[in-house]
Amino acid sequence: ATSRADCQAATLSRSSLLPSKQDGLRFGFGQVEVSFAGGFYPFLPSVEQHRSEESISALVASLDHAISQARVSVRHLLKLEVVSEEELSQHAIHSRSAIGSVRQITVPLQFPEGQQYGFVSHDALAEAPSLAGQASEALVFIHGYNCDLQTALGRVAQTFTLGNMEPHVVPFVFSYSGGNALSYFGVKTQMRTYGEDLAQFFTELGNHFSEVHILTHSCGADFFFQNWLSVERCFRPAERSIRPGAGLKASTRWVPKGRREGSLDSRLHLATLTMMNPDVLVETLVELLPSIMQHAEHFTAYNDSNDGALFWSGWLQTCVPRWYQQRKQPPEASTIVFGTQVESLFLSISDTHERKLSGSLLNGALQHDTSLTHLSGFRVARGAEEHTDGHGSIRYSVSGDIPGDGSIDIIDCSNIDQNVHGLRHNYYMINTQMVEDVCEL
Repeated sequence: ATSRADCQAATLSRSSLLPSKQDGLRFGFGQVEVSFAGGFYPFLPSVEQHRSEESISALVASLDHAISQARVSVRHLLKLEVVSEEELSQHAIHSRSAIGSVRQITVPLQFPEGQQYGFVSHDALAEAPSLAGQASEALVFIHGYNCDLQTALGRVAQTFTLGNMEPHVVPFVFSYSGGNALSYFGVKTQMRTYGEDLAQFFTELGNHFSEVHILTHSCGADFFFQNWLSVERCFRPAERSIRPGAGLKASTRWVPKGRREGSLDSRLHLATLTMMNPDVLVETLVELLPSIMQHAEHFTAYNDSNDGALFWSGWLQTCVPRWYQQRKQPPEASTIVFGTQVESLFLSISDTHERKLSGSLLNGALQHDTSLTHLSGFRVARGAEEHTDGHGSIRYSVSGDIPGDGSIDIIDCSNIDQNVHGLRHNYYMINTQMVEDVCEL
């Protein structure tokens, strides 16, 4: 989905030097060829086939066949419990009061004689698709600047393939005019013009999906923050409850699902917000993240203190006059790019019941004992305990007294050295450690 004036259907890979926007969204469906194992071919990823669609509804309809084919190849386990007629009636009454509706269907069940397990086909569960596996969830990727539409599609496809993304997660790209390497400030100053288009996209997406995950890279983070006030109305409130010092909570699904049953609220539930090498200033983060976390269940940032691109971003934003950048902070305020910061950050609730950000990332001094740990190149900046077993092996476990509610993670990628180029900014979709972690989120 895009309203950028460049990268038209016949020229997906051709972006203009001067960022420009057209009136109205246009939609399309692309098939991407990527490297799956072994080396990475220089000519991949490549968008082999693509076509335009008239609307989100037409786009989702085009995806239905591919999604159903992927699901048929995956086996799902269902729980069947035998109860008495009285218990069944009581359960039905309780379920109606809890979730608003109870359904009854008849399905052909095949089972080996004398055994307590059986099989049912996907087609037999057509009337109850939720029994055939998890409901489809949308993932929306927002790319950085100097990125054409073909490149954005390729990076999402590479991430999904190498990270072995679950088949019920459906990928979308929202693309804005990213210019080229010389268009940095030109791109940033026109980001807010996409606010209503982005809101329209999320609103229409809510007609087909209940859950959405948002994934951004580089300036895509700033794009999302700059347009947050325009799209805030598109998301339901978060399901989690914030309690001071509650720490991480054990759950079968670590991010709670939003529930629509019995509700007239058709807005999206923002399950996860993940930002990779985010090119957004800390001042913007502090201003808007508390509001965002009223809707997002979990926020994760993959930061790299050695990111060369973000170093130059910070240098440029320090040198260029703030009025040109549309920044509100006074000239003496520091210019700090969030994506280079690897200190602790957490969300807590104040005595006046207001959400607030805390942590050493904000004030430069450790307020809590958040011992940073290294594990496979990652460092978790929310706190962990180190233990040694009888064989001398080190293992890590989350401390029970982590400040905040556990809804924010800052992942330090500064020590990753596999499939990482010199600038350390565009490796998220080809580094096995990172791409698998992102897909697991």
